[in-house]
Amino acid sequence: MSELQFCGRNRQRDLTRLIRAYDDVAAAAEGTKAGTQVREPVHRVVLIHAERGLGKTRLAMELYRHLTTSRDPEHYWPDDYGRLAERVAVMPAGETCNYASDPRFVWWGLAIADGPNPGNTVFNGLEDLLPHLTAAQLSARRRASGRDMLHEFADLAADAGIEIADASLDVLGQAIGLGMFKRIGQAAWKVGSIVSKHTSDGDAPLDASGKRINTVVDGVMSDLSRLFAPSSSMFAGMPLVVLIDDAQFADRDRTTAVFVERLIAASAAEGWPLLLLVTHWSRQLRRWRDGRDAEQPRSAVSEVLNHARNQTPEEPGPFNGSGGGTLADERFIEIDLGEPVDNLAPALRGQFPGLMDETVASIVEKSGGNPRKLEQIAARMHSRPIWFEDLDRTRDLTAAGRESVLSLADLRIDDIVLERFHDTTPAVRRALLLASVMGSRFVVDFVDRMAAARFGGHARSDLEEGESRYRFVRDVLDRSRNDIAAFSERLFVEAAEAYLKHGMARAHLKDWPEASDLYAVLDDLLNDIIDDPTVFHTLTDDDRALALALAADRMLLAGSHRAGLALAHLVRTENARGNPEGAYEAAHRFIAGFAS
Repeated sequence: MSELQFCGRNRQRDLTRLIRAYDDVAAAAEGTKAGTQVREPVHRVVLIHAERGLGKTRLAMELYRHLTTSRDPEHYWPDDYGRLAERVAVMPAGETCNYASDPRFVWWGLAIADGPNPGNTVFNGLEDLLPHLTAAQLSARRRASGRDMLHEFADLAADAGIEIADASLDVLGQAIGLGMFKRIGQAAWKVGSIVSKHTSDGDAPLDASGKRINTVVDGVMSDLSRLFAPSSSMFAGMPLVVLIDDAQFADRDRTTAVFVERLIAASAAEGWPLLLLVTHWSRQLRRWRDGRDAEQPRSAVSEVLNHARNQTPEEPGPFNGSGGGTLADERFIEIDLGEPVDNLAPALRGQFPGLMDETVASIVEKSGGNPRKLEQIAARMHSRPIWFEDLDRTRDLTAAGRESVLSLADLRIDDIVLERFHDTTPAVRRALLLASVMGSRFVVDFVDRMAAARFGGHARSDLEEGESRYRFVRDVLDRSRNDIAAFSERLFVEAAEAYLKHGMARAHLKDWPEASDLYAVLDDLLNDIIDDPTVFHTLTDDDRALALALAADRMLLAGSHRAGLALAHLVRTENARGNPEGAYEAAHRFIAGFAS
């Protein structure tokens, strides 16, 4: 299924503002030589906010598409990214990039997961970042030396301590790719030393100014400063674009709030050519009331932005202690997407060219200008060829099909997604429901084991179909890093939860158990890993950390002392995988939960 066309006069105006912000930062980068002291900040921070479904992430990714098609002449980044997917990740896979070319910018997309255990988003995104830091450094060296890529690449590898001298340049040219760029990244960058767990033995490494690197954020900031601070001899001379997607969820991921605070402060002090994009729900930008009418504080990232904009340099920041006043009004852009898209007709017409004009107008009107709702309507239409003349989706709807689509469009978006969920095959639906018991992020191996224990079968292949055919989940197919997958967005895990809550699973799936039986199967697995974290030998440290975090949640909910053991194992696991912030959070939870 192709994604909906980006459209709407108001959204085009918003995209123009983003492009202008990027161009301002890019012009500053291109006009600055390495080793230059910049007196004034050149960064831009853009806050894109609205409630759910109004296209915050889509707008940010439309900027990505514009940059890759209009500001990337050597096609380093994949410019067709996302065109064949209903919902895409905010960072393209490393293997889709062209490492034989020069990047004109570095893009780092970080999506904070929903749910109680989002993990350390910055840490989880390091492997995405490292190859592009290496490519940016290589590009800067090539521009400075005037030499070809192969010779400069060989020297860069040698500087990083990677011996490739025995290979001819022709062989080296064939070897240049993601794997080699990762190797150099791991060897050359301080953050790579953390990922490689080098800090577990001996003293922590030092950054360029001689300060100890004790955390992931320390390492990231040190490396970014080396490449994007104009005063550095390694200044890359290109913009850094960082997207923090769903920033309201950083309340459960303190490391991301620390990172954003330090990123804004450092880019202001050192003159980085940074474009920071933040997507956020509108309500959480200020104090708000929840469903029980209890007042809630504004989000952690909102606190960071408020401090950077409105406090004095003497006022320490809320998460890292950075002084305020680091974000001037002229460098801050707020885009409120609360206004619905003013014309979604081209998006629907692009999907179904045979629809009558009056049908298009009716569906668009019923969508309320909400592109996410229209996307879900279109997705269900794609799954129902019987609604179209001659079963051909390029033709018009039949009379019965038109009635069905207009009735569908009258529903709330949650109900449309629930109907889409019910359209999945029983096997896929069962696997998705089992995964939802673990939350928005889940360990595929655990879902597979739950299916084996309760149903005598397996779930992995069905989850893979849930990704490839229905796009309800992501990262099941990619096992290059770990066995952690996630629901593609909040709407989909909520649909699974509603399917369970309203008894639809018992009604439509054979031998579906009571909820208590289902959680008992999960708790048995979690108790096994609490007893011995290495009991499931196929799990990586990443998988184990997520399982132990879930085990701690479940045991704390039950009031069990075993939560303490789960958290103690989690501290060790986070340290083992080079995530000191994660270890600190687990230790803090242990103290908070058992101090009394």
